[in-house]
Amino acid sequence: MILNELIIEFQNKTGRLDLTDIQIIALLNRASMFLDALDLSSRSTTGMSLSATMGEATLALPNELRYIETVNIILNSSELRELTKEDAQTLRNLIVNVGDFNTPLAYAKVYTDIEVSGSRLLSYLLLYPIPAADCIIEVIGDYYSPLFSDTNIENKWSVLNPELLIQATQYLLIKEQLNIDESSKILLDLKESTKSIAYDSYVEEDINQMGG
Repeated sequence: MILNELIIEFQNKTGRLDLTDIQIIALLNRASMFLDALDLSSRSTTGMSLSATMGEATLALPNELRYIETVNIILNSSELRELTKEDAQTLRNLIVNVGDFNTPLAYAKVYTDIEVSGSRLLSYLLLYPIPAADCIIEVIGDYYSPLFSDTNIENKWSVLNPELLIQATQYLLIKEQLNIDESSKILLDLKESTKSIAYDSYVEEDINQMGG
């Protein structure tokens, strides 16, 4: 299903016609991230290249990022350098008190929850030294499935298992209503379903490795 179809299916299944499309999309994104957390087969390390701007010590991170394994700066087509992880306060002090402009050598992840250009920003990197030129930063880690938006109308769950995605939204709604018994039943179903997905994924991986 694509996003518009998911919104209609959500309304049909839950009867929640009081929620706006924006509220439903936010709930679908929470449900997608929740399913990712349950699904062990979805956990794989990958890299994403982000553009850092000259003179800017901050670099917005995609909200799909779950955790960072390493951060590299791409120096040219064949060379990259791993940045050292530092605590945020140390880098803030250096940025304010020293303000060195050069090729970044260190980074810190900072959590936030602000609106930037109409979009919600949950975290960003501090880079130091402050980039003296535009550069590419590679963030290697674990990422959630792509979140729904005006420009992204589907992800893994909406394509492969939209019913499970809708069920996860129902779980989140019922949990907010403090209906413990009902939410526990739905959670058990979700865990069993994602466990089956993980098992199927591992079986497929074994077959591929054996050349089957």
